[in-house]
Amino acid sequence: MEYTFIDTESHAYLIVRMDELLSLNLGDHISEYSYTNGIYVYLEEDVDAGKFISQYKIKNGYPLDWKHKYVSFEEWDNNIKPTLKRFIANPISEIVGYGVAND
Repeated sequence: MEYTFIDTESHAYLIVRMDELLSLNLGDHISEYSYTNGIYVYLEEDVDAGKFISQYKIKNGYPLDWKHKYVSFEEWDNNIKPTLKRFIANPISEIVGYGVAND
């Protein structure tokens, strides 16, 4: 997969597929500062992207490679962000069935 880090003038996000995020068991460890459209997750740069990058390297044995893309604040705020929802970890883990205690 090709990875992209977008810079929105005010923040940056690493775009990853939801299934990859879940395969690294990170669904319950992503903050509400990240966004999703259900297929892709826009991981905020300060903490969430770093978690993914670290786990990716551990799993694959080599570092994640990405390209940078500049997105104007207007494009982010008017065209991209309205199509996304805040990432909420707990419902994700319940839907896919991991991270939930099986009694």
